[in-house]
Amino acid sequence: PIDLQWDVFHELVYWSVWALFAQIVLRMVRRWPFDRGMARRSLVPHLVAMLLIAPLQITTTYATHLAIIDLVGVLPAGTAGSWFAAKGPGIVWGSFTGSLYYWVIVGVYQAVLYRRLATRLTDELARAQLDALRTQLQPHFLFNALNSATVLTTADPARASRVLLKLSELLRFTLDRAAPHEVSLRQELAQLEPYLEIQQIRFGARLAIAREVDQGTLDALVPTLVLQPLVENAVRHGIEPNPAGGKVTIRSRATNGTLYLEVRDSGAGPPSDHNGPEGIGLANTRARLTRLYGASHRFELAPIPTGGAAVQIHIPLRRATPAAAGPP
Repeated sequence: PIDLQWDVFHELVYWSVWALFAQIVLRMVRRWPFDRGMARRSLVPHLVAMLLIAPLQITTTYATHLAIIDLVGVLPAGTAGSWFAAKGPGIVWGSFTGSLYYWVIVGVYQAVLYRRLATRLTDELARAQLDALRTQLQPHFLFNALNSATVLTTADPARASRVLLKLSELLRFTLDRAAPHEVSLRQELAQLEPYLEIQQIRFGARLAIAREVDQGTLDALVPTLVLQPLVENAVRHGIEPNPAGGKVTIRSRATNGTLYLEVRDSGAGPPSDHNGPEGIGLANTRARLTRLYGASHRFELAPIPTGGAAVQIHIPLRRATPAAAGPP
């Protein structure tokens, strides 16, 4: 026969008391973790805690059980002392099993702490790698922008002055080490404007810029500085070699949870060996996308049948919070 008072109620009291004592065990693990170099120093405090907590937990369990059944009148009057005395063997056995449970709690919680540490270290490593990629990218951009200003210094000082003014804005964006690794597309386009103006000043009527941006994508999160290397690649390989110049088009749209970004030019298209080594801008962009999105992204550089080349990026569509989306 099933004794509901013992098989159900006692177990409920038993594990409720353990839930309270487990908080002490968790504090012990945080205070004396079994990390490398601390395992031996941590063993003695835990052994002392185990020898105290195990008998105290089972004794508290029986005392709580007795107090409750005595309060509700289940226990015959005057038998409380004998009831508790009869639990002596149970306290001995409960102290033994409680010692095992102590180490189970220690082991599980230590594993949780290791997992948290591993996750934090992985995140820090990923952030460090992203920082390194962005740091490598910044001088590349700034050198090219400064070179554009240098070319105009003697030919057109007024335009050179304008380039330097836009270059200062570009510096403010690119050298902000506190900037997050993802920003809204609205912010990314704003950061791109100084670079676009520098190139338009440099090439004049030879360069046309078209923006075909879906307004519904402006609050989508994108990697910061993701468009600039794509535009630079289009200008360098699609516009600069062509005496007549051409057009660079920036596009965005969102479908079925995916954000599509594209930068295309009307130049001659990539050479037949475009599968060879990429420049710093495209290589770093590809590496950053892989680090941020893993297999959930696509990055493609392909010729356009009508002429020119297009770089396409597909990433998961995530929206920026209103505070992070930037001004409308």
